[in-house]
Amino acid sequence: MTLRGALGLSALLCAGLAQAQTPEALDWLRRIHDATHKLSYSGTFVYQSGGRSETSRITRRVDASGDIEKVEVMDGVPRERLKSRHAGQRWREENSEAAPASLVGWGLSSELPGFRKVAELKRRLGEGGQVGQVVYSDGLAAVSVFIEPLAGRRDPVRSGLASVGAIHIYTREVAKHMVTVVGEAPAASVQRIANAVEFRP
Repeated sequence: MTLRGALGLSALLCAGLAQAQTPEALDWLRRIHDATHKLSYSGTFVYQSGGRSETSRITRRVDASGDIEKVEVMDGVPRERLKSRHAGQRWREENSEAAPASLVGWGLSSELPGFRKVAELKRRLGEGGQVGQVVYSDGLAAVSVFIEPLAGRRDPVRSGLASVGAIHIYTREVAKHMVTVVGEAPAASVQRIANAVEFRP
């Protein structure tokens, strides 16, 4: 089920309960439902079940030509699911996988004991842009390093650590790129890897 579908279903269920409520409450629920069809958004979704978790980036863009919804799996095997709907057309679904690549010049100034590089690839980002991804693992935990060019980005990079459950995310700017490290590893390890990322021309 898509994020929009889940939000729509939630709004529909709540709408039935709201019939016994005030007109203001019903109007509020209608606005929530309408927003799922009219607004663009982007965010990170972390799914946890027992000891298993999966991190995805969810992006939805709406403009005059239609809407595009994309879900990218950020850890494990890279996967992307794209749904686009244009005026007068049905949903079209595409699947694409990231391609192995060599991220020339990028590396760590010092290795984190126990972690080794297990994958290096590039994935498409938005309108043809690309982001590099390097995956490090100690055999138990995997940490992904995403390297995204800042060209065309309006907002400044917000450096620092964020946590969602056992998932830690550290972002910083390196050589006009946004480096984001994501992993179900100790926060100190995620931050240490992020601070070690460097570009050597």
